[in-house]
Amino acid sequence: MNLIDLYIHEVTRRLPEKNRDDIEMELRSTILDMLPEENHTEEEIKKVLETLGDPALLASRYNDRPSYLIGPGLYNKYLSILKMAMPIILFIILLVTAIEEIFIYSGDTGLFSIFAGLLAELSGSAINAGIHVFFWITIVFILIERFAPRKEEHQNIFNRKWTPEQLKERPIIHEKREIKRWEVLLGLLWTAIWASLYFNTPKLIAIYENSNNGLQFAASIINEDILLAYWGIVSLSVVLEIGIAVYKWRVRQWTKRLAWINAFTNAVFFIFAWIIITDSRLFNNSAIRIIGDNLDMESTEVLIWLGVSVLIGIAIACMIDSYEGFKKAYKGIKKNQQSEGKLND
Repeated sequence: MNLIDLYIHEVTRRLPEKNRDDIEMELRSTILDMLPEENHTEEEIKKVLETLGDPALLASRYNDRPSYLIGPGLYNKYLSILKMAMPIILFIILLVTAIEEIFIYSGDTGLFSIFAGLLAELSGSAINAGIHVFFWITIVFILIERFAPRKEEHQNIFNRKWTPEQLKERPIIHEKREIKRWEVLLGLLWTAIWASLYFNTPKLIAIYENSNNGLQFAASIINEDILLAYWGIVSLSVVLEIGIAVYKWRVRQWTKRLAWINAFTNAVFFIFAWIIITDSRLFNNSAIRIIGDNLDMESTEVLIWLGVSVLIGIAIACMIDSYEGFKKAYKGIKKNQQSEGKLND
């Protein structure tokens, strides 16, 4: 076989059998048209074949079906949906798993054991969910790539042709101000976990004593009745945090308004924490006495130490979160003004 026949064979063997004869005739005609009419040499044939390129690549152009699983027209959409769906599914799985583990906790095991078990359960659930999400989204996009009809090459999976007008639908968000989707979901996950922990604190924050049977529950540090009496303001805190999370999801960037709303939410959260922690009935007297005996401190000193430590920790966390909000908002505004100045120039 000569080079032309070998080249045509390498192309057509990669094509569906029903199309091979027609494409063979078309390709042979194309090659002959590119060659001198008479007495073409092997070197001239090689130059023509080099111009046509790799037979495998040429075959992919003739093929009705793409040679890739997910092509360039869908790849960005695939990544976008994967990035959006993965954290949402993981958030739901982690939330359900964490709340389930917290509420089924009976207090028979130590705090370290329950958190170690929770971490193992969360890790396993997250990995399993991540694999399933990745697998099924990939399968769906492969099927769309193979079978979804598209009238024009530049149309997307919704048969919507790209136009410059679509640029207006997605405003520029500078990196300094952008709020990632996973950040919002992580905030919601934290809200759900701390709310669940709050209503199960008497079981989790307690004194355990060593015995022949291992760690044994001795006394809860928190009075459950007093803690539950504040369910109203705790619920209000949860609603505020969910509200600001929804607002973050909607605006997708830090603004001065969002920074002030965030600071207000943190201030409300700290005030509510102050009201609860400064309630003299909150801490269990018997547990406080046990702590005082072990630390060689008076019960009053233990109460002050516990209350002040918790409030200082909450205050620092609230101030850092508020500061970060203002920093991102104002840095982004400055960056935006610089960009607008360059455009005007």
